[in-house]
Amino acid sequence: MPNLLTGVQFEIEMVLDFSFIYGGIRYFGRDLPFINAGGEEICRLHSLMITRRRRYYESGEERCYWFENAGEADSLLLEGICDADGVVPVPDNAFHGGEAGSVVRLFGAKGSDWSRLEFTPFSSDLVQGESSYFSGSGGRPSQSVLPFFDINGGMEGYILAIGWTGQWFAKFSGEQGGVHFRCGVENVSLRLRPGEKIRTCSVFVLPYKNGQNNGHNAFRRAVLSALGMQAGDFAPFSLSLWGGTTSAYMTEAIKRARDAGFSAEYVWIDAGWQGESSNDCPDEFTDEWSKHTGDWRINKRIHPDGLQSVAREAKENGSKLLLWFEPERAHSDTPVVHEHPEWFFRTEQDEFRNLLRLGDPQAYAYIQETLCSLIKKLEVACYRQDMNMDPLPLWEKYEGEGRKGFLQIEHVQALYALWDTLKTEFPNLIIDNCASGGRRLDWETSKRSVPLWRSDFPCAFDAPSEGVQIHGIGLSWWLPVSGTGTKAELTDLYDFRSAYAAALNVRFFTYERTAAPYAEKIARWIDEYKKIRSFFTEDYYPVFGFDGSDSAWGGWQYHSPKKGAGILCAFRRPECPDDGMTVALEGLEKEATYRFVSFDALPPVQYGGQTLTEKGFPVCIPEKKSSRLFLYKKISG
Repeated sequence: MPNLLTGVQFEIEMVLDFSFIYGGIRYFGRDLPFINAGGEEICRLHSLMITRRRRYYESGEERCYWFENAGEADSLLLEGICDADGVVPVPDNAFHGGEAGSVVRLFGAKGSDWSRLEFTPFSSDLVQGESSYFSGSGGRPSQSVLPFFDINGGMEGYILAIGWTGQWFAKFSGEQGGVHFRCGVENVSLRLRPGEKIRTCSVFVLPYKNGQNNGHNAFRRAVLSALGMQAGDFAPFSLSLWGGTTSAYMTEAIKRARDAGFSAEYVWIDAGWQGESSNDCPDEFTDEWSKHTGDWRINKRIHPDGLQSVAREAKENGSKLLLWFEPERAHSDTPVVHEHPEWFFRTEQDEFRNLLRLGDPQAYAYIQETLCSLIKKLEVACYRQDMNMDPLPLWEKYEGEGRKGFLQIEHVQALYALWDTLKTEFPNLIIDNCASGGRRLDWETSKRSVPLWRSDFPCAFDAPSEGVQIHGIGLSWWLPVSGTGTKAELTDLYDFRSAYAAALNVRFFTYERTAAPYAEKIARWIDEYKKIRSFFTEDYYPVFGFDGSDSAWGGWQYHSPKKGAGILCAFRRPECPDDGMTVALEGLEKEATYRFVSFDALPPVQYGGQTLTEKGFPVCIPEKKSSRLFLYKKISG
């Protein structure tokens, strides 16, 4: 568990300010003459117009700033933009542990890097006179570290979420009087041309009391609110198909799944369906599907009717269609790159990674029309956008004098506009945010999309299930909706449960030629998941901690205060020496009594809320690499 500290009280609320340097002078928002104008706040500094927008989600506040050159000549140099430049007031003695355990700490989490320990938390003491600096990697915001942070003083704290789908920075400094927090787009130094208007990071700040996990659950609810969801809502439950297999193979896979008792809500068609490849591409590790990225013609050799038969079979199965795209990247040999090289940032060293100039009006119009046409034609219900390259080196390569950061800002603005346009054109469309897994998670993308494939780690057929467990345990502390996939081949219930999340992608029907012998087992597993899936967007408690080793226990608790019910899952990993443990549950009423029903043929048991929260719930798992799943409900009190 995180080190929940005691004794530090944030008696004065954080003052959320911002700052920037214009013409060599640093300005602070508190000193500027903002006036209210139709729900926005604006001010003018010479020819520079600054707009501030505020929004509220649950108990937190979001701010975002726009800068516009309203003059007739280039602006002065605009740089050093800190979209948040504020102080969390903290007693000086808290930095030095003046009382037992009275220390302020910073919590964050690892990013997505195709590893077992993605999204695991880290923490460090905030020390007066010392600073910590974090940033995105390669222009993908969550590749090295999640852009979500928690300044914690024990029972109280502040969650800070950065909204920028590019290269951000965050700096935390222990200073006299408090913790100084700054964030923004990294290394911006530019002159705006007449009429140009840019935005930078949004910053969401949520203060909390009554414990760190309660703070994180408040943040989860804020994300749900921004998404237009509520606790208990579902995320896509999908049948996975590889796009490089033939339409005939896909329709047979849908039938195999149906015969095994699995009627998917979504049929997920991943990469490989596009371009004019002449070679077979039976899975993601075979042939050259990536070479055809950027060619958005359906491959007629393997899909002669343009995926219509697959869409029809999915519909007859009661399923909607989920389709993969990667609109920002193109291979050098694709037709669009040959016909319109001016639409791309090019690199001679890597023919697989040409970056669409999304900020160019013509390039933007082309990709928007292309996507809208295919979504409409195939009745796509979930649009899956991937991004398998680091854009920052190309943005920087093409920057002109006095324009550092402009191409990045232009691109990110256009990305938000594209997603917002798709949602306007197709109001019920779900956007699945993928970037080599979960490398594009930030506040802005979390408001618009859900990461249905949060890590590329389980792409490998032999990837250990413990990694999938660890990803879910860590990321769920921050985000209420994420997803992953089952193993590509049928294994056991331990592996299947390891993938449980708000969204689930069932993969083995793509690769198992016949599922008939396992139909009863598969139907039982899927029925189990459906019975508990509504809890994954409820309150979350990492009651087994964040230990990523094979010798540890893993697991989680999700609790619905409204229902007075929840789920508890425990994993005894392959090298764990202990066959039992007692785990203290959270979120329960101490005066109530709770009844626990096992999904593993154990007899029901009852415990009082005070016992469960103070002494804990006993879990016994005799076999290594095994699991236990319980559904509990308040029955009195």
